[in-house]
Amino acid sequence: MKIALVILAYKNPQQLRWLMDAMKHPDHHFFLHIDRQKDIEPFQKALLGIDEQKITWLPRRNSHWGSMACVDVILDAFQKIQQNGDFEYIVHLSGQDFPLLDMPTWRKQLSQHSNTSYFFHFNLKDTRWKDGGSERLSTMQFFCFGKRKKINAYTRNPFWKWVYHCWKKLLVHPVDQNHTYFGSEFYFIFHRDVVERILQNIRQFRRLSWRMSFVLIPEELYLSTMLMADQDLEQLTIENKTMRTIEWDMHCSSPKTLGREDLDALEADENWFARKFDFEQDASFHQALLERISRKSART
Repeated sequence: MKIALVILAYKNPQQLRWLMDAMKHPDHHFFLHIDRQKDIEPFQKALLGIDEQKITWLPRRNSHWGSMACVDVILDAFQKIQQNGDFEYIVHLSGQDFPLLDMPTWRKQLSQHSNTSYFFHFNLKDTRWKDGGSERLSTMQFFCFGKRKKINAYTRNPFWKWVYHCWKKLLVHPVDQNHTYFGSEFYFIFHRDVVERILQNIRQFRRLSWRMSFVLIPEELYLSTMLMADQDLEQLTIENKTMRTIEWDMHCSSPKTLGREDLDALEADENWFARKFDFEQDASFHQALLERISRKSART
């Protein structure tokens, strides 16, 4: 079972190396993206010794949070994966993720549910976001010279107001009448059939794809909406979960950075991955987590 591991990283080169060491297997191949705003040399040095034939470097983009560039990296990976081999699964990880099982145990569990994908997604009509995500859909977002630009119905600048009016009238309204929108987590474990379906739908629904490239935080809308665009999921098996533990900090919009106080919970966790970690703040925590993973895998 060949698995493609798509990893987006922008910090902690040594931690990226530890992640790749933990995910190493003869049938695994890494598709790596390092944010173009970062110096790539420390990452290249950290990865010395890893078989270069096991790594495909993705075209570097300025992957600002909440930008279409993050989605474009994934689409770049999908295209490369289809060109580079017959991968059965495609797994998306951040550079601050880490597995909670060793590779033989994880692969065994994954193979027990053949052809199943894991992707948390939801119809925006089943409101999980404020106002059913209406702000995300009604705002036009793009990046210009590295700066985020957002325009909406309340924009005062006459030029941008005119641009917004044209965008809504010529693109948004005609597309919105024919499609339903879905939110999701950005991280996934896709069987190859799901990736083929997404790429097929992007080709088939070009106006929807272009419309989705201007929404707020497209990484939480684009893949799920394009997957569901043809509403024909009968031949796909998708579990509506990520198999990943994330603890959200109530006081900020970022996930909690997991630490030593979480070791017992991580050892008991039934998920396959967790985020986020910062082992460069405490390298000994990385070793302690490896020991728990080994103990957990031996019992599984």
